[in-house]
Amino acid sequence: MELVYPIYLDVPMMTGFLASLEDGIIEEAELENRLGDSSEKSGSTGAKLGSSGLLRGLLDISAGAEGAKKVAESVESSYRGIIRYPTSALFIRLRRLLTSQEGQVKSLSNSLNLASIKPGDIVEFSGTVKAHPAHQIQSTVDQFLPILSSFMKIGETAMEGERNRIQNSGVGSGQQITFQEQVYPFQNKKDKDTLLAIIDSQKANTIGQVRLFETMGEVVSSLLHQDIWNTVVVELGGWKAICRIYPSFIRNERVEELHDAYWTCMGKVIGTIQLGETFDLLKGMPIGHFAKGQFNNIASTLNTEELSIETNESEIKGPALIIAAMAIYS
Repeated sequence: MELVYPIYLDVPMMTGFLASLEDGIIEEAELENRLGDSSEKSGSTGAKLGSSGLLRGLLDISAGAEGAKKVAESVESSYRGIIRYPTSALFIRLRRLLTSQEGQVKSLSNSLNLASIKPGDIVEFSGTVKAHPAHQIQSTVDQFLPILSSFMKIGETAMEGERNRIQNSGVGSGQQITFQEQVYPFQNKKDKDTLLAIIDSQKANTIGQVRLFETMGEVVSSLLHQDIWNTVVVELGGWKAICRIYPSFIRNERVEELHDAYWTCMGKVIGTIQLGETFDLLKGMPIGHFAKGQFNNIASTLNTEELSIETNESEIKGPALIIAAMAIYS
């Protein structure tokens, strides 16, 4: 049996599927320290099963029915307390049930498989999970703009020091002065005033940029909310899957843990994008125009050999699927 570890698990969807397949679901069992005398709590469906049956359900993955029964009786005779199903174990059981029944889960390995896929199908596929472009924009703004603003303020302070130096310097015939690696004539008051005006202009421009970045950060934060991060894109060979997720179902509720890693996803198809069609992840969002225009301009200005700021393409070209993700796992 293949063991899987879900980093994301939509528990209501998973338990709903499992209860449908098994006519109910046992969530926990209470065992007392008397052989043959045990009571059991049922799950939300009110199903009633013997405790040995419950334990055999957990144990029959690797042992035969008779062996499982002996182990269950041994546990019942010496154990007292409550046994609970971990949600990950419930998912492993559901996945085994689904994959063992032909046609329940459609495995997608390439774009050729998509022709027969329709909304309502349960699918399983593997690929690299990428962040929603809005999430990347927010992360960049949060990380780089404060740093950039601080560096500009340092530059503003440095220019103020240069201005004081030049203001206090004397002029004279044939004299020159260096400012920002450029040499300027410094022979009379007019030369001094011209250079001071240049410094004041550059300082005002720096102050304006600092305020622009600070305002930009405030605007982006007001336009971007956590709920628009509830989409990740899984990149596969020749096609992509747009997966709807809920951060509360992610381990530690950190959507970043999904990004830029290779995962397997199981979920229900809720939409299809045909070849020749496109789906814009930023459609209808106030941030959409900013992301495609102003943000890209800022990113190109900041990009250097050491620093590269990029965002994932917001337009997904068909063929592609829109998935309500049930589980993302390795």
